[in-house]
Amino acid sequence: MPAIVPGSIPAGAEGVATPRVERPNSQAVCRGCGRILELGLTLEELRHLSDLAVRAPPGWRIDGLSFTLMGACRACRQGRRVR
Repeated sequence: MPAIVPGSIPAGAEGVATPRVERPNSQAVCRGCGRILELGLTLEELRHLSDLAVRAPPGWRIDGLSFTLMGACRACRQGRRVR
């Protein structure tokens, strides 16, 4: 998977940085009750998300990636809000 580098950690006194790689954040969010569920994406799906980072505007350095599905959970769709 291409590296998404949200920051770096100094490796020594010389100031050389070691990239830190984090998994893209992926979740489903209910617009009704605000419930958030983490999506269990496969490695292949995560690769596809990471590929989007190359579409950044010229001059930008991407340091994070998230994917959010927005909608309504079953309880909210059935009128049983859980708030």
